[in-house]
Amino acid sequence: MGTLTKLDTHYYDGMLKDVFAQVSKAFHMWDGRDPKEKFLTYIWAVRRLIPYVPNSSKYPRAREAVDLLEFDRKANFDSTDNIDSELLFVYIFENLPVDDMGFFLEQLEDIVVSGPCPQGRAKRLLQVVNSLL
Repeated sequence: MGTLTKLDTHYYDGMLKDVFAQVSKAFHMWDGRDPKEKFLTYIWAVRRLIPYVPNSSKYPRAREAVDLLEFDRKANFDSTDNIDSELLFVYIFENLPVDDMGFFLEQLEDIVVSGPCPQGRAKRLLQVVNSLL
C-alpha cells in the first residue's frame, strides 16, 4: 500500500480519539430514550426527508448511505478511534438546522463514494457534528 495523504480517510486512523471524547461532552442527546432506538427512528425519518431537501438530486447516493448505516450496523463503530457513528447520527438529526441538510446529504454521499468503512462513516459524520459546535 502506498503512502497515505491527508485526503485519505485512513490517514487519520487513531488520531481522533481525543476529538470524539471532547465532542461527545457537548452532546445533549440523552433524554431517557436509548440512543440506539433513536438511531433507527431517525434513519427512517432521514430516508423519507431526502426527496424534500432542496437540490437533493445532487446527492443521489445519500439514500444508499442511509441504507448502509441501517443494514450494516457492525460497520458503524470505528474501533481505531472509538467513534460510534450511530451516536453521531442521532446528534446530527437532533441539532442540524434545516438549511444545512444539503451539507449532511453531501457527507452521506461521500460515505458511499469514498468511505463506506467504519472509519469513513465516522469521519464524515464527525465533520457534520464539528460544523454544529
